[in-house]
Parts: sequence; C-alpha cells; structure tokens
Amino acid sequence: VLNERPLVILDGKESTLEAIQALDPNKILQINVMKDNESLQTYGDKGKFGVIHVEIKKDRELEN
Repeated sequence: VLNERPLVILDGKESTLEAIQALDPNKILQINVMKDNESLQTYGDKGKFGVIHVEIKKDRELEN
C-alpha cells in the first residue's frame, strides 16, 4: 500500500497529520491546502498527494 498522504507543513517545517490533529484548535492561525499542479510545482514529488500548510498563532496573537 502506498503512502497516499498529503505533505504537511507546520509553521514552515515538514510535519505529520498526527501533529496537526493534536493541536489545540484555538492555536491555529490559518490552514491552506494546495493540490494538483500547484503542489507538484512547489514541492515536486513530495506534494503529489497535496500539501496542507498550518500556521499556529504566536504568543502575542494568542492574547487577541
């Protein structure tokens, strides 16, 4: 069975789906999804099943 999982980028670093599932939803600033040609052009073969970008809030942003 192939690993048909999207590439996960958490705050600019490669991560796992399990890592983002464990995040407190209140700490997530934004989530962006790349798919098809966009993910292939940007990440090559690593992005062939899509890319999930997750950015978490910094301490200052958590106060708001």
